[in-house]
Amino acid sequence: MGGVIAIHGEHKSTEPEEMLALIKHRGPAGQGFCNFQSPEGAVGYVAANAYEEVFCAEEGAVIALDGLVYNHGQDATPSNRRLGPPELLSLYRAAGQQFLPILEGMFGLCLVSAEGEFLVARDRYGLKPLYWGRRGRTLYFASEMKALVNRCEGIEPFPPGHYFHSSEGLVCYREKEQEEKAITPTSLNEACLRLRTILQKSVAKCLPARGKVGILLSGGLDSSIVAAMACSLGAEVKSFAVGHERSLDLIYARKVAQSLGLEHHEYIYRPEELKDILPTVIYHLESFDWSLVPSAVANYLAARSVREHGLDYVLMGEGGDELFGGYHYLKTKSPQDQINEMEKLLKTGHSMGFQRVDRMTSAHGLICNLPFMDYELIRLAVSLPVEWKISPEGTEKWILREAFRADLPEEIINRRKDEFSQGSGMAEVMAQMIASEITDEAFTRERQVTPEVTLYSKEELYYYRIFRQFYPQPELVRIIGRWTPW
Repeated sequence: MGGVIAIHGEHKSTEPEEMLALIKHRGPAGQGFCNFQSPEGAVGYVAANAYEEVFCAEEGAVIALDGLVYNHGQDATPSNRRLGPPELLSLYRAAGQQFLPILEGMFGLCLVSAEGEFLVARDRYGLKPLYWGRRGRTLYFASEMKALVNRCEGIEPFPPGHYFHSSEGLVCYREKEQEEKAITPTSLNEACLRLRTILQKSVAKCLPARGKVGILLSGGLDSSIVAAMACSLGAEVKSFAVGHERSLDLIYARKVAQSLGLEHHEYIYRPEELKDILPTVIYHLESFDWSLVPSAVANYLAARSVREHGLDYVLMGEGGDELFGGYHYLKTKSPQDQINEMEKLLKTGHSMGFQRVDRMTSAHGLICNLPFMDYELIRLAVSLPVEWKISPEGTEKWILREAFRADLPEEIINRRKDEFSQGSGMAEVMAQMIASEITDEAFTRERQVTPEVTLYSKEELYYYRIFRQFYPQPELVRIIGRWTPW
């Protein structure tokens, strides 16, 4: 895990190192790059940890990897659960770009074969970030947008589930595969048993090969389930929570930690410190979205606490809401609209929650894994009837509550869903802090930032002003994910 850059075409000799310098926070263990057919291109990387292999140069071929990759159907034994750059090069030599559909996990990768073929690819759900842009006939790729700003034009997220090949152009490899469908369980009880089995196996795959693991614990259902499964597998777990003195997340996270016997740490923030770190958060987040920024601030503080306690690997519960109907606005929709909306949430998560998770942990050079986003678990979740996710009585993530009822305190199982920014108290504190910063006249004057993009609130305008200080290219506004739960 770390970050990657790639250039396909003529470029200045200083550009690879300049680009890597802008994402060096993703890789505190070091960086490197390799020119190929100089000056026709380059591939570079930053590594989050010395023991994580992210780059390979072998027999004239090079590959740089940001991510954790598994082979389809692989078991969870520590000896063979992950594929590193050498294994990925071998797969490419055997099958060309057709090896991509068999990969599971999260990744952005850049590869150049001994014959000079150039390949860039991103995982199916965009769990790991990748952007691209163009200057003349030269293409630029990077894990974060900031490495491309003021360097090229037409900057966009590289689409999840796609690859770019020098002889084919942009190709959706998800359309080429025969997507495996899970067999729908015949009963809720059977579904709960399968859900437990698959998630425990996913957590096992996600655990680090060595050392302790951190868990960002909000005391909500999803992160608490991940913590319980990690403990059941014998992992050495440290949990981390963030909030103000009276926030619900701190209260519930303590209860989970005590129940599971975790070494628990809290960061209690002061409202006055938030304004100081906000520009740093927005710089790393690469967004001004009204809902994403407050959650990102809490996420940033929690990730910083993990690093300060000497850990470099964390698990999070992201993905449970998208898969099992955790958002309250879904309850106002018809069953078919609920299905459609959850499918949309899964497809657009790369520019919302998954982006927040990646940027805030990577800002501190952490490796982060998401057990809920295991492909086998996704296939099962998609196959389940929507009424098992949002019960007829309106209980969100109902099947998760039933499947893990024996593993957690009843008050955690029955806790109402709170978004991270709400449970940590961040949304309320940030709104109060900014309320007097933007006048009505300024909001009216500035809210229409482009013909297509209208800011929703004074708070979002405040974030947008900071965003433009770091990302001044007007075209970037159109690629920012926006949360619209209506």
